[in-house]
Amino acid sequence: MRQGFKTFYPHVSEWVGLQMGNRSRLVRKPYFVGYLFIQTLVECFYQINRSIGVTGLVCSTGNEPYQIHDTVMEALFDLADPLGEILKPKQTRVGFGGVAGDSMRFGEANPLWGLTAEILRVVDNEKIIVRLQQMLGAERDITVAPSDGELVKASNKGAK
Repeated sequence: MRQGFKTFYPHVSEWVGLQMGNRSRLVRKPYFVGYLFIQTLVECFYQINRSIGVTGLVCSTGNEPYQIHDTVMEALFDLADPLGEILKPKQTRVGFGGVAGDSMRFGEANPLWGLTAEILRVVDNEKIIVRLQQMLGAERDITVAPSDGELVKASNKGAK
């Protein structure tokens, strides 16, 4: 902030404009929409409240600005890098669990939403080769990601 206050703006970075030939760009989206954390003396809060762009302060009873406990702020700082970007935890990859002969149904985020396909082969739990029945008048084999759908019918291969 230009007034010399120490601020913390937790945010996440996200690529936008990836569809239909739009140029992509990295944007910062607030982690807490509408909030900026400021470290200062209580007497300075009224100066902050009169700043351009500030719609109000979070206040407790008696109309005094609400002070957030240090342990809460430390937990937020631990989630972020020095510039305030909240770092996403590395997600553990879970095995797809499907094998050749199983079926999968495409999820809402996929253009093939609702269709079911037979799994022909699973490659390192990262790619799945599936067969769509009667797609555009013929069977079609396509490669998809495990995240494109869900396993709906497990085959009985290997069952005792």
